[in-house]
Amino acid sequence: MSNAERQRKFQQANPGYDRRRKARERGMSKRAVAQRRAQAQALALAQQAQMAKAAATAETMTAETMTATIHIPANKPLLMLPAPIKDPWMAEIEALATARQSQPAESPFVPVLTKSPAARSR
Repeated sequence: MSNAERQRKFQQANPGYDRRRKARERGMSKRAVAQRRAQAQALALAQQAQMAKAAATAETMTAETMTATIHIPANKPLLMLPAPIKDPWMAEIEALATARQSQPAESPFVPVLTKSPAARSR
């Protein structure tokens, strides 16, 4: 059975399937757009209210209090970094390295063991 035959058979068995599927997709996209618009509108209203509050506060403040006020932005998150990890294996390796450095230098050549004359004759 070819793909075209399979599709034709499915469409005959399920009339209106594509129409319902497309309607679901259109509905989901319309809801997503409406939600994004509502969020943008809420954000704009919040910023407008904040600006109005800041303007009203600036009018009531005197020059002395304005210079003494420190403005910390509320939306900037502080970095909450974890403490550095101390790996016990790395501590052991570092201890071995320092112990190795304190030992006297050895010859870089590895001694070659030669066979005894009796072993060579065999």
